[in-house]
Amino acid sequence: MFHKVESLESIISIIPIIKASIPADLSIAVCDMEKFVAYFPSEDINLNIKTGQTLNPKEPLAVALRENRSLREDVSADFYGFEFTGTANSIQDKH
Repeated sequence: MFHKVESLESIISIIPIIKASIPADLSIAVCDMEKFVAYFPSEDINLNIKTGQTLNPKEPLAVALRENRSLREDVSADFYGFEFTGTANSIQDKH
């Protein structure tokens, strides 16, 4: 299920606060249905995602967005060079 927000920019603006508040080394990405619109690497995990980078349609994140579901899944090294556990939540602007 999509979570409704005013805009993706409203989410992006609070990510530094979220990262500072959670006692874990997180890498956080924000994307629309086609591309990454923001990326905040962690100290230990840098997926080298660039703003504007197209989502790989086979990547678990893209699948979760298309299927409108939350995700917690191991991501193959085929996508970013090393394996990691990814989580995702679908959000949608209210407009």
